[in-house]
Amino acid sequence: MKVLITGASRGIGKALIDEYLRCGVEVVGVARNRPEDWPQSTREAFFTCDLSKQDNWPRFFDFVKRKAPFDICIHNVGVNEAKPFVDLDENSVLDQFQINLLFPVVFNQFLLREKLLNSRSSFIFINSLAHFSAYPGSSFYGASKSGLHSFAQGLAVSLKGDFHVLNVYPGPVETEQARANSPLSANSKRMSPQILAQKIVRAQQKRKQTLYPGFLVFAFIILAKVWPWSLEWTLCRSLFRPLLKANPAKV
Repeated sequence: MKVLITGASRGIGKALIDEYLRCGVEVVGVARNRPEDWPQSTREAFFTCDLSKQDNWPRFFDFVKRKAPFDICIHNVGVNEAKPFVDLDENSVLDQFQINLLFPVVFNQFLLREKLLNSRSSFIFINSLAHFSAYPGSSFYGASKSGLHSFAQGLAVSLKGDFHVLNVYPGPVETEQARANSPLSANSKRMSPQILAQKIVRAQQKRKQTLYPGFLVFAFIILAKVWPWSLEWTLCRSLFRPLLKANPAKV
């Protein structure tokens, strides 16, 4: 079995690498930087590339062709810059669109057209709770992740019977991006990337279509559906306002 993971140098992606290696699965990774502890014996199985730059995609696609076929493709790479939308520069907006939405769409099309996946392979999309509710300070991030959600849902229907699609909606996870975009007081409520990776691997093995990892995630979704105004007020108070105070130079 062989798995391809994007955004594989840290956080959730790195935890997924470690979990699959522990399970004896062959791993191919891509990220801007190779993890320092990547196994020396398989260094050729990691591709360093900035996927926010569309000019880099052809080189990565050639690399993927050489490493194919795959049994699992995990779309983990993503970026979020939390600040008022009017203060985002054009490059930041384009980067979020390219990485969070356009790249997964184009890359999936490439994998299917070139027949680089084994029969009954899995696509795993690391999505976001930002799809379910207004996310103060991350409006474009939420928009791009909602687009990814819709794409993955459509893909699941069109590929049903031939491939497996799993949508993952993590809650607060202890990653560098989470620390940068949410207050430090929330640390104790964040799930570790290692635990999340274990849940994702088990969900894929059971061929689940959706993974909501943890009680907090269920509570968030229920609030988003039943009391959306209350959740939006809570997010603004607990995330956005502390972010402005902690990073005054960014706004």
